[in-house]
Amino acid sequence: MKLNDSVTVHDAVTSWTESINTKNFTVCVMQTGRKEEGANPFATIDWVAYQGAPAEGLTGTVELQKWWSGTNCANVTFPSGKFPEAPIVLVTSEHLRTGKEYDAALIWIEDLTKDSLKICLREMQNFDGRHQDITVNWLAFSKLHKPLFTEHGVISFPNTNPPLDKMNNAYCEEIMSQALYVSLIWHFVSFTRVYNSTPTVLVSANHSTTVSGNSGPIHNGITTWIENMNTSGFRACVKELYGTRYDPLSVSYAVLTGLLITTNYICDPGWNYFKGFCYFTSKTCQNWTIALDKCRQENLVLVDVQNNEENVFLQHLHNGAKSWLGLNDIFTEGSFTWADRGTGNFTAWAKNQPNNFRDEDCVHTLGVEYKYEWNDVKCSDCHQYTCKKGMVFNVCLVVRFWFNK
Repeated sequence: MKLNDSVTVHDAVTSWTESINTKNFTVCVMQTGRKEEGANPFATIDWVAYQGAPAEGLTGTVELQKWWSGTNCANVTFPSGKFPEAPIVLVTSEHLRTGKEYDAALIWIEDLTKDSLKICLREMQNFDGRHQDITVNWLAFSKLHKPLFTEHGVISFPNTNPPLDKMNNAYCEEIMSQALYVSLIWHFVSFTRVYNSTPTVLVSANHSTTVSGNSGPIHNGITTWIENMNTSGFRACVKELYGTRYDPLSVSYAVLTGLLITTNYICDPGWNYFKGFCYFTSKTCQNWTIALDKCRQENLVLVDVQNNEENVFLQHLHNGAKSWLGLNDIFTEGSFTWADRGTGNFTAWAKNQPNNFRDEDCVHTLGVEYKYEWNDVKCSDCHQYTCKKGMVFNVCLVVRFWFNK
């Protein structure tokens, strides 16, 4: 979220999403003191939409339990050994009930480590009513994922002195390009490169209750936002809204450029990108043989699956419906192989499958309701299918974009 005014430090704001579907979504913004007379809609929102998880990363969704007032937090535990150190984590709340102004909530991260974190929400105004049907989408990664992010970092806010009235009682740090370093007197973190057009920047606030003297989330209400966004850098701001204590905290940020986050520069229109491959999903059902032929006619493969992250991503492409895989045992009963020599030993068989009931030689996914598992069925059945190919963009051209944008 960014507020474009190079002089003023604006009052705190928070944002959330509503009505997310496969075609669009609604984004909402609220300023503190939401009934403030004369308040102007001066904020813009930077956003990124994704399916699956980036390389070296994880994504997830947390449902916040119903609460009546104050702060509500939920725990997230990462798979053992996934991250060698505390990752960059970005969070966004989604309100399943639409148009509920009193559900507006600040959002931040507590106690982030390489193994776990807490995601916390606090209502914008105390005793504002029952809050429910709010989920939080999170994305965590430890290494720079290209072509998605061009750079990322963590901004430290030591907050050793109280905030100033002229800063609207917020703490702000300047994030500028290295070229402007000598002109600044404020502490800042440098961009690692110069951008010719304004990039997209995503931010999330991090607070720790394990640091000596810091207060617990029940006593906090933390929000972060961006101001004075331009091609050279930005001002990142944080504010504590519900206490007179000002604990040290940090803000994680990730930078994207417009060209690189448009999947048309990676995959053809109508295709989806995931970890180095492009995927095309059919709109109609076919038997397994026809599905295989249609993929091969375009020099593609009927999809193979390398791991569970790809398995989940693939099944979400079909909105949970059954779909063909390239896996089969047509030539040797019980010896399943990928139709186009796909490698890897990953499988996700449902209980008591495969069972070759009535000569079942082909494999389909069972969908979200069946925990993303697989089943063997007759090849003459009719299901949607997915074709898969490696990325076809010019890697050298993309590298030039990264340095020229």
